[in-house]
Amino acid sequence: MVLGLTELPIEIIVRILTFLSVRDVSAVLQTCAHLRSVCISDALWTELYKKRWMQNEDAIEAENKRRQNAREDAKSSWMKYYLDRLLQWRSWTPRFNAIPSKGLWYLYTEGKIRPKNPEQLPEDDLDVLTETDETLRDHKRVLQLNVDDIAEYLIDPAKSEGLNKRQIAHYITDPRVVDMGIHSTVMKRIGFSGISLEEALRKFFVYIRLPNSGKLTAILLRQFAEGYQDANPGSMFSSVDEAYTLTFTILVLDTDLHSDKIKQKMRLNTFVYLAKQSNSMISNEYLEQIYHNIKRSPLSEYIPGGCINNKGGLVQLWDRLIYGFFK
Repeated sequence: MVLGLTELPIEIIVRILTFLSVRDVSAVLQTCAHLRSVCISDALWTELYKKRWMQNEDAIEAENKRRQNAREDAKSSWMKYYLDRLLQWRSWTPRFNAIPSKGLWYLYTEGKIRPKNPEQLPEDDLDVLTETDETLRDHKRVLQLNVDDIAEYLIDPAKSEGLNKRQIAHYITDPRVVDMGIHSTVMKRIGFSGISLEEALRKFFVYIRLPNSGKLTAILLRQFAEGYQDANPGSMFSSVDEAYTLTFTILVLDTDLHSDKIKQKMRLNTFVYLAKQSNSMISNEYLEQIYHNIKRSPLSEYIPGGCINNKGGLVQLWDRLIYGFFK
């Protein structure tokens, strides 16, 4: 005997519905009263929410506790919570990917980001009010927003879905934005404490991609090195410059070993020699470990051919500064 969908246990129906898109669930919802009750149940939408935004039970449990602590959220169904979040994502990420300041200003107007100074609202600032260019006006407004809130929306996986990670890099290296200190807050949120420079780079590239500019890439790598040094004050690096130079050396190694365009690969002794140019105190064992780790696995699985692949200016600069030693 073949059972119809409505005759199956609710747990089985929920399981089946989790494989459908939200649009398909909406269509099923309109078929009958029984399926409607299943389609709007928290049992289904908790699973859909977890499937889209959360990867483990700890994350969903933490979200449940957060909702219980927030009276307004506790009254809302998981379906409403899911759809509100989906709407928020579809509203602000396209704006940010087009013009970052517009996306961040949209979040402020929606009450998601606080002003830097609650007593001086950005929209009341005379300099903002007298600005005739709309893009510049949004930019000046964003300069007066809370940097912790901005960094959270740039880095938190639950809030940054759909963001162009290269656009994040372009934004935090924008000379007009650097003085806000967003880059420092972003690095702190990523978290580099207690891990090696190579591990920190791998973690870094989960959230950010190198910009399409040699100059901005240099700024970004400097920001990364500063963030790493701040998180590890007792590291082997005596200065940010040393961390920055080794960071750049590792990126070149990554591209050299994994780019199809480079036929003659960098050897271990060459990498060790180059890395020791800025800090002769780094142990050979430490550098050898980095070399073998990079050779075995590129820094980022999302960037085929190396992190600075297709950045000809950077490679040429490195070639001129470093490989000149061997010519």
